[in-house]
Amino acid sequence: MILQNTSSPLFVVIGSTGVQGRSVIKALQESTQPYRVRAITRDISSASAQALQQIGCETVKANVDDAESLQRAFEGASYAFLMTSSDYTDLSPDFDHEYSQGKNQFDAAVQAGVQVIVWAGVPSMKELYNGTGKVDNFEVKARITAYGRSLVFPSGKTPRIIDSQPGAYLTNYLISSPPRPSPNDPNTFLFSLALAPESELPVIDMEEDYGKYVVGPLEWALARPEEEARWEAVKTVHAAPAYITPAEMAQVFQEVSGKTVNYHTVPDDQLYAFLQKLAGNRAAGCVVEMHKGIREVGYYGGDRLAESNTHLPRPARTFREALEAKPDLVQKVFGGEEQ
Repeated sequence: MILQNTSSPLFVVIGSTGVQGRSVIKALQESTQPYRVRAITRDISSASAQALQQIGCETVKANVDDAESLQRAFEGASYAFLMTSSDYTDLSPDFDHEYSQGKNQFDAAVQAGVQVIVWAGVPSMKELYNGTGKVDNFEVKARITAYGRSLVFPSGKTPRIIDSQPGAYLTNYLISSPPRPSPNDPNTFLFSLALAPESELPVIDMEEDYGKYVVGPLEWALARPEEEARWEAVKTVHAAPAYITPAEMAQVFQEVSGKTVNYHTVPDDQLYAFLQKLAGNRAAGCVVEMHKGIREVGYYGGDRLAESNTHLPRPARTFREALEAKPDLVQKVFGGEEQ
């Protein structure tokens, strides 16, 4: 629950008006534990920031490019959620701008003495490939994770860092790459990804569920103060309820919509050409390499998801449950409206 009582621990949320931050605040609001919430945003006058104020959050203006503003943002915090967004306009080899944004956040949080930091990282495809392949926008987040874990407090102790790695966004398959109607049959749809039908995707309804993988592991560990191993158990969290294959997704789409949905694998060069026109070379290259990684080594390197899901206060929605909870969006995809 979100309170303004000064005796409640302060939880700072970076990116509070974005998808990840809003989900974290939603989970804090639904928690049975009391928190003061400081929502960090670049514009505290925006409608989304004002909506956070109405539910009891303190809104503070700060910018992840401005280290001084971040130092003020983290003052007095016990816990914090950190995140960065991929910047495909950054043409440096290693996404240096995003790295500096992540570094600024970790530096400020540790300088302020934040006890537990939850960070929205992703797995290193380079490590999963044993050094033979990589996805640039994954690697920069993995580098930020490593940097954060290298830091120490002035006392010599290390901060607790939970790397809560989001799975594939459900909205990718309802908004960005939804099933498309056949030009010859309005009741038949084609669902297309650059993945084999049997590839495993850890799909998550980010708006509804990601915050559970931030707040849940933190509260699970804090409830076990006598066990030092509790922090190792939540050191890396795979934020998704289950794996689902593209073929299974097509079947669920079909059953929920009542339309015929067929799956088709898109060749990498076709995906690259489409994304290059839409978002440029850098984004196209990263997305194609990500799909290659999922096909060859798995999004999480084949790690199972059961353990990460044991730390949640309430189960996250499966792909089917998430679709069934969004009838308006499903109707938009399958009801003949222009995409």
